[in-house]
Amino acid sequence: MGPWFPVAVVRVALGVVGVLLCLERLAPGFWLVVGLGLLGAAVAVPAWATAWVLLLLLAGTQLLEQPSAQDGRFFLLLAGLHLLHVLAAQAIALPRRGRAQAAVLGRPLLRFVAVQIPVQAAAFAALALLAPGPDGARVVLPAAGIAGGVALVAVTVLLIVPLLLERERGPGPPGL
Repeated sequence: MGPWFPVAVVRVALGVVGVLLCLERLAPGFWLVVGLGLLGAAVAVPAWATAWVLLLLLAGTQLLEQPSAQDGRFFLLLAGLHLLHVLAAQAIALPRRGRAQAAVLGRPLLRFVAVQIPVQAAAFAALALLAPGPDGARVVLPAAGIAGGVALVAVTVLLIVPLLLERERGPGPPGL
C-alpha cells in the first residue's frame, strides 16, 4: 500500500511556500499584509480559491522588476508560483483531516518537475536573448521571437496532448 502521511502536511507546505514567497516578493507594509491574509484564507479554506488571487499578486510583483537572465529571483518566483498552485490544488482535493498515501502526491509532483524543466529553460533562453544585458543594451533577434512561438507551441503540445489522451482513456490504476 505504501507510506501514509497526515493530509495536514499539504496545508502546512502551502503555508510555508506561501510565506516564503510573500516575504521574498512583497514589500513590508500593506501588500505584505494583503498577501499573508490571502495565504491565511487559502490555508484555512482552500475552496475559496484565494491561493490563485495570491498567485496573481505575487506574479504582478515581477512587473516592477527589470527582467534579467542573471536574476535568480525570477526563476525562483516561476517555480514557487507553480508549486503554490500544485499545493493549493491538493489542499482542495484532499480532506481536511485524516491520512493519505504518499502516492497521492507522486503524480502532481512529477508533473511539477516535468513542467518546470522546459519552462525554466525556455524562460532562461528568452531572457538571455531578449532582456537587456548589464549594460542596458538589448539584443534584437526577430528570429528569436519566431523560434520562441514555435517552442511555446511545441511545449504546449508535448504537455497537453498526453493529458488529453489520458483523459480519454480514463484514470489509471488506483494509487498512480
